[in-house]
Amino acid sequence: MVRQVEAPQGRRKATKEEINAFKTWEYTRKENGQPPWIGRDGRDTLQADKSSHNLRQLADEYAASPKILKELVYEKVVHGWDISKLEQAIRGAIAETQYRGSVNVAFQLSSTRICIRPDNKLSRLLSRTFYKVLLCIFLIYPFIWLFKRYHSRGGGRWEIYGGAYGLKHIEPLSTDELENAIPDMEPPSLRPRIISTELGLTRIIGLREGEWFKEWEPIIKRSVAIGLERSEPMKQTQDGPISPAHALDGYTPPRLEGY
Repeated sequence: MVRQVEAPQGRRKATKEEINAFKTWEYTRKENGQPPWIGRDGRDTLQADKSSHNLRQLADEYAASPKILKELVYEKVVHGWDISKLEQAIRGAIAETQYRGSVNVAFQLSSTRICIRPDNKLSRLLSRTFYKVLLCIFLIYPFIWLFKRYHSRGGGRWEIYGGAYGLKHIEPLSTDELENAIPDMEPPSLRPRIISTELGLTRIIGLREGEWFKEWEPIIKRSVAIGLERSEPMKQTQDGPISPAHALDGYTPPRLEGY
């Protein structure tokens, strides 16, 4: 089982340098919130890296393969948020509470991969964690791994297609909106969610990471201050510890800009 890349002459085996460069850039891209079609030079590579096969052709190729432990993988990714800067902001908020213990900030995603495997006993067996652990205990799994890795009919993974979901994106303003915006000499930066890009004036659609942090910052600080421990995640700010100030008549939490 080897990694392959598309080339003008067809598919070929990827070199070690290409694999390492891809893994490094993939990590950096996810941390910076860039979509999968942005290359290392910052340019859009959607058309340049487009496969010569469509999804149906790749599925037919997968189905026709005689490999016993083959997999067709569909990966889902999110983009749009600068995760590295957001983690720094969270660490800064925690530091303001005078907490001096160890801090681990990470955004964990779940259900991001859909794996399609062949209908055979060995493949179904390896899909269950319990049986996989038993195979490891009885030292059977290493032989299966060698078979999957090196045998011509062992394993193969088709990691070709996936879906990208933007937490935020930009849309150009309509003609009517542009006509109304031109006479108005107010800078675009002062208008909620209107920014100036190389495409002209555009509107930001979706929740920005700064808005999310502004909403959750007091919850994070108060949770750290009181030493909150819980196994269930907080899905809404109402699930977190409430400040006594919320009980005061006339007190309202800060509103998000642009809403």
